[in-house]
This record gives sequence, structure tokens and C-alpha cells, in this order.
Amino acid sequence: MSAWTRYPTIYEINTWVWLSDLEQKYGKNVDLSSVPSAEWDGIAKHGFDAVWLMGVWERSPAGTAIANCNNSLLEDFRRALPDFRSSDNVGSPYCVRRYVVDQHFGGPNGLAIARQELAKRGMNLVLDFVPNHVAPDHPWVIEHPEYFIRGNGDDISRDSASFIAVEGNVYACGRDPYSPAWPDVLQLNAFQPGLRQAAIDTISSIARQCDGIRCDMAMLLLNAIFERTWSTRAGQRPATEYWVDAIRAVKREHPGFLFIAEAIGTWSGSFNSRDSTSATTRNSMIAWSMPTQRVYAFICVLILLTSGSCFVLLRTTTSLARQRHFPRKRDGPRQSQYPPLWEQDSSMKDNLKAER
Repeated sequence: MSAWTRYPTIYEINTWVWLSDLEQKYGKNVDLSSVPSAEWDGIAKHGFDAVWLMGVWERSPAGTAIANCNNSLLEDFRRALPDFRSSDNVGSPYCVRRYVVDQHFGGPNGLAIARQELAKRGMNLVLDFVPNHVAPDHPWVIEHPEYFIRGNGDDISRDSASFIAVEGNVYACGRDPYSPAWPDVLQLNAFQPGLRQAAIDTISSIARQCDGIRCDMAMLLLNAIFERTWSTRAGQRPATEYWVDAIRAVKREHPGFLFIAEAIGTWSGSFNSRDSTSATTRNSMIAWSMPTQRVYAFICVLILLTSGSCFVLLRTTTSLARQRHFPRKRDGPRQSQYPPLWEQDSSMKDNLKAER
């Protein structure tokens, strides 16, 4: 499809959780190629412009192993699932091994069928892109170590939580300027020219499979923020912005493709500031803003960068506190305690349509 309204509404689905619940509901294996028509119809009846299938890319065994050895993460897992076992952890959707649809979901063919089903019902498809980091077993780690923020043995000795050795090289773990490093991912270098071109190639590949992408932690790739985070480790600051380069290149081939930027906390303003990024970025991206202290909120705000107008109507299918790693409880399918927003307030969607 790729025909977008000015203020699109997007329905997020945690793909692994959703398909696991459907398998229990229908008593058979279900992937994206075999979702019953009634399920697509049920989503379409709410009138959303698009579905975001979150987490379709190939999961990382290396990242999962790291998570299962991290005491802090294990505590979080057990709070969400008291009888947690390591086999419950199917891997983080933001620890991407390859931008290839996971075979668990039916592979690329399964995704193509799902996209067709959405298009039949007048809905676009949104997928993820995680620009800041990749899994420790991503092919670039061996093939292109120059794409990453690097360290040395002294860094590991001094700060083993922020650096990791892979195949004789030391890499920085992914992070933002103010938080501890994420132990299961490696930090890409947004200032490295080869990495920028590789990212453009990756996004172009994704654009052939969907109608838009939600760009995880997009603000971290802005030159000023990346320089603040990594200083001299990143090398020379480029003359152009990461997103300006990426959007221009991708839109030459896919002019209707939509870029959605996740921008957390006060950084969301970076995409609306004329001092921090160019008109090309502001005119081509929608900023998805989440308050810093409400990372697991169900309501997110989309800000259209050209005007600052915003609207609210986004709902996940299951609790985010559980869905990051766990496909289901062992004692049966998960039931969200939060009804969809339009069921809580039937006037919400009517008002949204009126504002269009």
C-alpha cells in the first residue's frame, strides 16, 4: 500500500506473543503465513491505518545467553514470571542477529503473506529498525569490526559491564548518554561512513518488505547526542546527520516509505528543533515520544515534525512488562489486564477521525 494519511493510527502487535497465543487458541502451529482470516478481520474492524509487527527479525542466541546470565535481567524476568526458566526467554526483539524474518514466524514468505492480508483490509505494515546496536553474533561483528565503537583490554578490566570481547576484538556495549550499557548488544558507530551506507542498504531491504519502519531510540543517532555519548571513540563528527543521509537515500527508491522515530524523554524535542537536525529529517519523519519514566506505557504520542501536531491512539496486544522475552505463561494464554483504549473510551477514535 504505502499510502499514508496525515495522522496515521498504528496498532502494535508483539509478534512472538501473538502467534503463541493463536497457537493455543486454535490448537495448531500458526505463523505469519497461516494466521486465520478472522484474526486479521478482527484487527481491521478497529479502523487502524497500519499494524506494527514488532520483533519479526531473527533473534540472537548469543544475546539470549547473555541475558540468561545477567542477574539484573533475571530479577526482572522473575518479577514478570515467578516460575521463570531459561527456556522461557525467547530473546529480545531489539537484539537483532540479522534483518531476516525469523523462521519461527514463517520467514520472509510468511511476512509477505501477512502484508498481503493487511493490504486487502486497507492497512499498511510497519516493522522495526534498530539503528544504534546489533547482537553480538550479527555478521558485521566478524566481517566489519570497523562499524563498531571499539575498546581494548584496559576497558574490559576497568568496566567489564560496558565492554565485551568477541573473536579477539573488544567492543563497546550499546547505551545512551545517561544509562548503564545494555549487556546483550554491541554499539554501532554512527559516525563511520561504511556503517552509514550499510544502514541505508539495510533500511532499503526492509522497505521492500513493508510500508514504514519504527526506528528504535532514533535520537541516539543525532550527531550532537552521539558525540556526547562516545566523544573521541566515535572519531570525526560527520558534516551531515545520519537520518538525513538515510532518509534521502531510501526515499529515492521508496518515496512513500514512512520513517517513525522513537524519541524518549526530553530528547524527543531534538526532532522538532531547527538547530539539531535539518528540514529533510523533520519533513520525513514522525517522532514517537515516550516519557522517560513511562517506558512501558501503553499510550505513546506521535508528533508530526512539520507542525508539532500530535495525537494518541496506540495499543499493544499484551503487557510490555512481560512481552519483551516471554511468549506465554506455561499455565495458559496471557490475558491483558488492560482493555483496548477504544473500548475504554468509545469517543476517542471518533474524535481522532474528526481531527483529521
